[in-house]
Amino acid sequence: MQYANILTSSKKPKRNHLLLVILAFCIIGAIFVIRSFAATYTTAQAEDIMFSRKAVQQDSSKGKIAALYWGTSGSTNVTVPTTTTKLVVDARAQSCEGSPKMLVQIDGQTVFDAVISQESWQAYSIPVNLQRGTYVVTVAFTNDFAKADPNDHKRITCDRNLFLDKLVFVGNDKTPTTPTALEAEDMSRGNLIALSDGQVQNDRALTFWTNSTANGSVVLPRPATQLVAHVKGSQCGGKPKLRVQVDGKDVINKGVGFSNWGQISANLKDLAPGEHRVTVSFTNDYVRYKYGRLTCDRNLYVDKIVFESPMPPQQPVVRVPVAPTALQVVRYENKTITLQAQVSSTTVTAGVGYTINGKSGPPIPDPSNANGVVTFSIPNIEPSSTVVMKVAGKNAAGVGPESAALSYIVPGVVPIPGPGPGPQLTGNVIGLHTGARDIDYRATQSLRPRLVRVGGLSADMPRAQIDTIAKEYAKTNTRIIALVDFNGAAPSEAVSRNVGTWANVPGVEAIEFGNEPWLQNEAWDYAQYARSFKAAQQAVNVVNPNMTLIAVGDSANRSHRPGLRVMQAMKAVGVKPKAIQIHPYGPNYINRLQDARRDLADVGWTNQVEIWVTEVGLSTDNGRTVRQGGAANNYGWNTSMSYAEASQVITKVTSDLQLQGIKRIILYMGTDYRSPGSSDEREYFFGLTKADGSDKGELSTTARRLFNP
Repeated sequence: MQYANILTSSKKPKRNHLLLVILAFCIIGAIFVIRSFAATYTTAQAEDIMFSRKAVQQDSSKGKIAALYWGTSGSTNVTVPTTTTKLVVDARAQSCEGSPKMLVQIDGQTVFDAVISQESWQAYSIPVNLQRGTYVVTVAFTNDFAKADPNDHKRITCDRNLFLDKLVFVGNDKTPTTPTALEAEDMSRGNLIALSDGQVQNDRALTFWTNSTANGSVVLPRPATQLVAHVKGSQCGGKPKLRVQVDGKDVINKGVGFSNWGQISANLKDLAPGEHRVTVSFTNDYVRYKYGRLTCDRNLYVDKIVFESPMPPQQPVVRVPVAPTALQVVRYENKTITLQAQVSSTTVTAGVGYTINGKSGPPIPDPSNANGVVTFSIPNIEPSSTVVMKVAGKNAAGVGPESAALSYIVPGVVPIPGPGPGPQLTGNVIGLHTGARDIDYRATQSLRPRLVRVGGLSADMPRAQIDTIAKEYAKTNTRIIALVDFNGAAPSEAVSRNVGTWANVPGVEAIEFGNEPWLQNEAWDYAQYARSFKAAQQAVNVVNPNMTLIAVGDSANRSHRPGLRVMQAMKAVGVKPKAIQIHPYGPNYINRLQDARRDLADVGWTNQVEIWVTEVGLSTDNGRTVRQGGAANNYGWNTSMSYAEASQVITKVTSDLQLQGIKRIILYMGTDYRSPGSSDEREYFFGLTKADGSDKGELSTTARRLFNP
């Protein structure tokens, strides 16, 4: 029998005097950071953690400690300044018919739940994986016990307790960075967002009283690798949720579990220099009333959004001229390009670097500076070549900045090469979405599709790189759809013209320009997309008029009809695609197809533009429930679908789409991202094979049959 509950008053003489009342969800502990060459240490003293019940005592070797004589838990906020891989807890036990058990949670996730058996101080090392930011750290003593004398229940014969000194978070040294801050008060906001006090004196922040959004923009001087949001939240029946988007893409979508100012960070994939749109939203407002009176209110406070860029290596100071400007092609005659640029008065010489269809050309002699103008001639350039040029302004030391790149497609048409590997694809074709990785090539070898859609390609990729990818797929007699992938705004018209160099690569069946416009917000730059698509199509037509350039066209049931807006923008600049793409996930796939046909009709393109399904599929981990954001979600399909059921659904979907006249259908995708049972995240299990390349039962068998009817 456990006596801990009935012996609370007599278990320790000090207990009646040490009872504490929880005053808040958590407090900021005495936290300090020690920097060393090898690591970063962030320490939270246990005596400063707000436990429901604790005693602060003096230890001969540790100084002040937290003595947990009762079953109790407590929380504190800890801000780690860099990636953190280890948590070390200094603890010791006092055993009584068993040792005390300690539970440690970070943001509600358990990282340690084990017995503390040593009665001398020990450092317990716990592996963690934390990005820079502020976390709610909870420590609990979960198996309190005291044994009473059977002859005198008021007398304790032994007592189980837990003693804590400190929690030390160990991380890697932070790479020096330079910040670019977007102050929240500078963002545009509606009347549902109020100004409030920020982290420091005379600073301002935003208070989100209800679900609302603030918009702003930031100009990055160099690529950014991390975003840090300085925020806090009013807790009420749960955490306020912060959503930060950059150029329409989610970067942070997380609850703010701390009530004092802290940080939430997210890694960026080398966000390019230049201007970017930033959106900050509060998405789960909540209030609680009791007897008609407000008892708590969940709110979000945002002080600033900081973009961090790796600090560039410090170079010796060398006086350099400004970058050349106004680079332009003057003429093209006798296979020679003549171009000019303006340079500064400090420029001694200027050099030109260029590529022809993605390959570097031979060097050109440096001309002299003639009153701030330099003139170059590049010989031996064949008609229909794509030439990308830069000019460097140099000083006497031979160094200097470059001009902006100039892309120029030489007039004329070159002969179009014959078809690539295997026969040109005709009739109805069901293919596979993959990429340019070894695992994607292995999936193709296993499933043997005649057509694959290769994702992750940027518009500025040289022709040689596309040729290498196409040749790898040609080993299985497979042709490719080359997907020009970009987030946010479309690439510039100059960069988009480079896509024309892909048009005569053997093995390229089609080129797809962009992916899923409905992922962008309503203010997406449709006009820029139309201009860039037009530039790409003109470049493609010069090289290979028979090549299909596919435009984005899927509205995905969005009320603002992004697919229609893309078509309207293209029509406004005088361009019509040969095909548009849709991605009809879920049981309403026929409705999604009809939506696209309605959009085509609304711009007067009925029966003039083909519809290609370049993604369709479902998630299956053979009966395990798949989720998105914690909620069961499979685009409307059964969330616990077996491989056999998935096989039946894929068969029906592709058959129905073919009956609707769709000739190109791409199944998403080749392999799972994770091994079976390792996660319940939906996006990890869209593969037609497992992560190790092995079959997913009947689903893989069905895919082979569909790919090769």
